Amino acid sequence: PAVTSGGVLGSALIFGLRSSLQLVGRLIVSKAPIFAAFIASAFGYALSEQPPSNDAALDTAANVLHAVRPILAAVLAIALGEVAAWTVRKLGRRPALRQAKE
Repeated sequence: PAVTSGGVLGSALIFGLRSSLQLVGRLIVSKAPIFAAFIASAFGYALSEQPPSNDAALDTAANVLHAVRPILAAVLAIALGEVAAWTVRKLGRRPALRQAKE
């Protein structure tokens, strides 16, 4: 039978789409702990807004903390991501269970 170019093109397109989706899926799964830590820190940062108070000393301390908050959030997200990645690496290197010799 004669091979049509439409059949070959369709197969190549399906193969390319499937390969691309698998690559994106593997990337998302491998970076999931980092994504989760980033989203959690961004959510916590958004919820941490507090109403202003009448105490001047408290306002000064709040202003200083407010200025450093993005840096602390980034450090926290990076630290959580690194701990999660380290844990995943350690769990992935588990030696296979040895079978008992009979």
